[in-house]
Amino acid sequence: MSEHNLGLLPAPAAPEWEPLEPGRARPVAAGTTPTNAPVVTDGSHRLVLRPGRTAVLAVPLGWDQSLQAQLDARLPAGAPDPGGINVEVVTPLLGTSAVPLAEGSADRPADWRTPGVRGGRLRTGAQSQVVAYAHRDSYDSTLTSASLAGVHHVLVRWAAGDAAGAQLRGVRVAATLTLRTTGEPGGGVPAYTPSTLPAPEAGSRLVDGTLPEPAPQGPDARPPAAADDDSVVPLGGRGLAVAALATGLAVVGLLWLRRRRG
Repeated sequence: MSEHNLGLLPAPAAPEWEPLEPGRARPVAAGTTPTNAPVVTDGSHRLVLRPGRTAVLAVPLGWDQSLQAQLDARLPAGAPDPGGINVEVVTPLLGTSAVPLAEGSADRPADWRTPGVRGGRLRTGAQSQVVAYAHRDSYDSTLTSASLAGVHHVLVRWAAGDAAGAQLRGVRVAATLTLRTTGEPGGGVPAYTPSTLPAPEAGSRLVDGTLPEPAPQGPDARPPAAADDDSVVPLGGRGLAVAALATGLAVVGLLWLRRRRG
């Protein structure tokens, strides 16, 4: 962290995983990219997993908050590469925010498991870092990504190699994704942030869709309506100069015509 930032806004400690118990799952049509992902809240959500596909949900996070995401499913026997099912939390800065919970990690939850070729219960997940402005100066990309509040995306990926072939086309697995936001939303930014540039909020107009539609473009776009003939157009300095020049030329032309007729 830069020396000038030391002590201004200390970085929060990495959150610890807290056990999650799935509740009654609500069906949700997950998106395939962040652009079409539905915005959801805490709770359990029913998804359909397919090999080689990605399911995406959007979750707003404020400053000083983090997100837990836990995936539960029962894979059939012979399911392709069950170890290739991963959960990620992607931030508004398009980076992965993650507390290390990989296989072999001391902080990995004891109830997470990956079945073998015989199929069985799958439980895995992801824990994001706390959203904090102080993370912007970190050298760790998983922390730097967590330096902006706003809409985060939970990605459930099922990697599948080409060798599996046509047998993967019909594989569909019902799964439950349980989400929990931890921490209370706070200010999260230092006092010297200019008031004219407010910090981005999770419930901004970029999320709720109230931004105005862009002006039409292209060959079918309608031009602005023309002003009425009797409308008054105010003239500025250049406009007055042009008007005076036109008047002068008209007078000179009139005098020339009179002399020629005379």
